[in-house]
Amino acid sequence: MSGAAPPLEHVRVDAEQWRRFKLESLPYSPRLYTKDDMHIWMFHYYQGMDEDVYRFDDVHVIYMIERSRLNLYAVLSPRPVDMRDVVARLSFEGITEIVFKFTPDLDGVEQRPSRDGQWMFRMNEGQLFPEGCRFPYLSKA
Repeated sequence: MSGAAPPLEHVRVDAEQWRRFKLESLPYSPRLYTKDDMHIWMFHYYQGMDEDVYRFDDVHVIYMIERSRLNLYAVLSPRPVDMRDVVARLSFEGITEIVFKFTPDLDGVEQRPSRDGQWMFRMNEGQLFPEGCRFPYLSKA
């Protein structure tokens, strides 16, 4: 996957900007998204994820790089964003794998079981957790 895209601009954010990113952005997954999780969102801010915010155009992304793997936690924008464009922009030198920490709206990506551990979900009767979905990392503490 290693490409030639230049790294994105690092953005310094304060707590209010971090909060607004969540409130003003469209859901970054149409298949599985959480709401009313601002307390957990702010937990991640105070745990240091504010250091992992980057931007291109009016899109902010939260990611961390571990060796050649880029872990993508969120794509934040007030307008719809094509995940293929995001992947193209994150495919910069040295990146061989992008791991989505949420369920992207993107066909043709390899799906592997999550190693994030077991999570308890409360469901309405007869409603099941969507197959092939990953619970958004930034919505759990």
